[in-house]
Amino acid sequence: MSDRKDNAFPDAFHCGLTKREYFAAKAMQGLLANPNRDWNANDYVIDALWYADTLIETLEQDTD
Repeated sequence: MSDRKDNAFPDAFHCGLTKREYFAAKAMQGLLANPNRDWNANDYVIDALWYADTLIETLEQDTD
């Protein structure tokens, strides 16, 4: 089982981004690609984190 604070790309020399940070960055990239959204920066952050947290929670569920 993974944790949202686990590193997205762990190696011996670099901690990198957490999974939550990585997924949020990907979500924000998609949100910002929509030219029809006229939000302030905080709205994008809140939505990106919601998508990241939802993805992590879904992946952590036991599907057996």
